[in-house]
This record gives sequence, C-alpha cells and structure tokens, in this order.
Amino acid sequence: MTGAALKQAWTLDAFLEWERQQPDRYEFVGGQPRAMGGGSDIHDGIAGNIRAFLKFRLKGSPCRVSGPDLKILTGLGTGRYPDALINCAPRKDDIAENPVVVFEVLSGSTRAIDLGDKFDEYDATPAILQYILVEQDEPRVKVYRREGAALVLDRVYTRLEDALDLTVGVSLSLAEIYDDIEFDPNA
Repeated sequence: MTGAALKQAWTLDAFLEWERQQPDRYEFVGGQPRAMGGGSDIHDGIAGNIRAFLKFRLKGSPCRVSGPDLKILTGLGTGRYPDALINCAPRKDDIAENPVVVFEVLSGSTRAIDLGDKFDEYDATPAILQYILVEQDEPRVKVYRREGAALVLDRVYTRLEDALDLTVGVSLSLAEIYDDIEFDPNA
C-alpha cells in the first residue's frame, strides 16, 4: 500500500480487512492505521506474568485472559491491542467481543497515550469494567473501575503483598504481576 493510500480516511471495516493481511500489528486511531512498536524485556515480562497467573484462575469460567494479539474495538471507533485483557465472550477472529478488564503496562514511550487517548477510548467502551495501569519501573498499579458511565480511580497499589480484586471474581497480587522482575535502583 502506498503512503498516499495510507493517508486517506479509512473505515473501520476497510482497516480490519487490510490489517488481517499484514505481517505486523496495527492499531486503528483517527481513521488511520498506526504501526505497533515493540516493548522492552521488562514490559513483556510484566504483561506475560499477568496473562500467566490469570490463565489458571479463570479456568472453568466463561472468561479468559488474552493479549497482546486480541484487539478491542472501542466506543470511540478505534482498534487497540492492550497488553492483557479479560474477555468474557467467545473469541471472534481477532476481536474481543466483551473485554471486561484491560491491562496496560506503562513505559516512557506509551505513558501519555495510555493515560490520555486510550483512557478516553476505554472509558467510552461500556463493556470495560476495569482499566488497570501497571508501572514497569516500580511496583505501582492504578485500578480504574466503572461507576455508571465512567471509569474512576478506585485504588493505587504499591506493596507486593497487595492484591487487586478483579470484577470477574478473581484476584491478582502485585507479587505475581512483578514476579521475576528486577527494578533498576537508579531509575
């Protein structure tokens, strides 16, 4: 596809059809495809821990943990790939039909988007009952919970023995989220 073709306004359906043919992942933002960047080893380790520990806790329930290859279509018409999510509906291709909990691991390059645009997009998606922001440089997790039509800050966790109570009836401790993660003491 040429650069000129990428600059035209896309429909969500055209984007989804195009993206499924691509070797790389793209998010859909502002009517345009946006290439996804890679994450650090720590970022990947934290996201992997979230998915690994939740996989077994959700066994036997109608919900399962996924990410980062399952897309959320947001209430603002964007398509996003969170680091981890809990989806409580049968999988439909590459789209989460009922994403109830969304996790994003914050980094210097994604922080502004995760706290700004993505927050607004997930806030406009009524199925999302919790939006969880996980720091990668220190043990610190912010949990936003849906109250009525809005996501509001519920709690900030900072101790490894703290456990997040998820809306799907399971918990996840900071010790699990940060399992085998070494923080840079100079950061």
